[in-house]
Amino acid sequence: MSALSGSQGRCLAGHNTRSAARCPAAFSTYRRTVQVAAAAQYDTYDAAPPQRQGGRGRGRGGGGGGYRGGSGYGNNPSYARGPVSYDEDGSGMGERPQRGGGYNRGGYGRGGSSRGGGRGGRGEGQERWQEENRILNDSIQNASSWRELQAILEQNSRTGMLGLDGFQLVSMLSRLVKVPRPTEGDDAADYQQFVASVYGWMMDRMPRCRSRQISGAIFAIGRLNLYNAELVGALLERAQTNISEFGADEYVKFLDGLQRMNVAPTAEWTAEFFRTSADKIVQTARRDEVTAIVSFVGRLGMQPTPEWLATITAAAIDRVAQRDTLQVAEYRRLLVGLASLGWRPNPQQLQMIVDKSYPLLQLPTTQVHDLVEIAWSLAQWETPMPQQWTQVFCDRMTRQRRFIRPGQLGSLLYSLAYLRAPPRPDQIDYLLQDLRIQFDDATCDDLANVAMALVQFQFTPRDSYMDDFLITIKMKLSTCSATGLQNLQSALPAMGSGVRLNEVVREAVSRYEALMAQQQVGGEAAVDAADQQQYEAQQYEAVAAAEAEQQAEQQPVA
Repeated sequence: MSALSGSQGRCLAGHNTRSAARCPAAFSTYRRTVQVAAAAQYDTYDAAPPQRQGGRGRGRGGGGGGYRGGSGYGNNPSYARGPVSYDEDGSGMGERPQRGGGYNRGGYGRGGSSRGGGRGGRGEGQERWQEENRILNDSIQNASSWRELQAILEQNSRTGMLGLDGFQLVSMLSRLVKVPRPTEGDDAADYQQFVASVYGWMMDRMPRCRSRQISGAIFAIGRLNLYNAELVGALLERAQTNISEFGADEYVKFLDGLQRMNVAPTAEWTAEFFRTSADKIVQTARRDEVTAIVSFVGRLGMQPTPEWLATITAAAIDRVAQRDTLQVAEYRRLLVGLASLGWRPNPQQLQMIVDKSYPLLQLPTTQVHDLVEIAWSLAQWETPMPQQWTQVFCDRMTRQRRFIRPGQLGSLLYSLAYLRAPPRPDQIDYLLQDLRIQFDDATCDDLANVAMALVQFQFTPRDSYMDDFLITIKMKLSTCSATGLQNLQSALPAMGSGVRLNEVVREAVSRYEALMAQQQVGGEAAVDAADQQQYEAQQYEAVAAAEAEQQAEQQPVA
């Protein structure tokens, strides 16, 4: 399958992961005075923060409740604690005090106390400790605002308190994903500083984090879009040491978070993952974890071993084949992942995949991006689709046509051309009329993909439509990629003739030759860099246009 135009390739799953948004490099001074020492050291999200002062082993005062005492954090004693314990569902119960204790601002704690040093008593003290942690866990999970979570962190970070354990910190990050987030003013700065303080506590608790906490933290950070290089790097290192603890669910969250941040796992973790994970994934997967892992591995550009790929794809295909009902998202992720990894089905497997698509394509919940990614995935195998599939797919696409963006239409038609699944002429005409309304939003690469598909379908638009189509292309040629220019050279002469068409073709040829000359001077990387620059310019123009439209709508009517 030949390369798609730049903008089309970027709208398809499996070609490019989304980059996590980076936050400003610095934030205003936090207004609250009751904060942990770690917070100030993690208030940047783009570069590794400066070396933490204090930290483990440098604090003043003995830590509380460790096996042999614990080292303090900064100037606050009693932040080091014993190992994490989990309940049956993996929820944290605090970090249980152990025998021995270290000093806690006044020598040994009395026997049976559930916080502070001394012996971690059973009986009443143990029950009180469990109840306190249950209440604390519930308060985190039920918080309705980030301010409530901030108050919980502050309350448990005061001098003499044990602080939060790794599970509770991850639970707090996960809750932050779900509650409303301020976007401007002092609240936004306070919010970012609060997240920084949670990150600092996560760094302190890192040596005791287990696989569920590591994967949960990566998952939450990916959705918060507040990237911290040091914390993510530490989580990746920690994941390497306890990869044997990972199950299918942990792998899903870990890989999902990484692909959202556009961060690849370490080479060591990747090698160990492909060496040891296949059987464990198959054994511990409950529902759609296998298909999700296949998808994320493809999106991250990881290169699986033949043994891993064979085991996982066989399991994924078997699970899909045995399911009476299938969610469209699960089906879509599976196809994208398999196609991205270079896997090709045998005739029986392809027939099963196609048969499973019929009920999904007729669901009212199947959306445009589902259609785009399903068609793209099937097109990678370059196998003609049966007439029944073509009819079902094109009918669904036509019903969704008013929600199709130009880039999506270019991708859909291009993929259908490879699948030899042309829409009916009346369906093509409906799609082109809706595209005409969005000419201003279309890129030159989008229109080039549409042109290539129309030639394959042997469909020629009306003269009036072709005039507007060519005028739009000519206006956007300066931003067209090399692949888009090549597509225009091939497609436009087959769509007709005329002064305007010939003029557009000549300009496309001239620009393409200039790019090829640039490749001879700077190599293929120079052309790729130019294509990327043009794509970024297109995205900037699209964002600017959307912002201008939004501002115009907000203007009062005279």
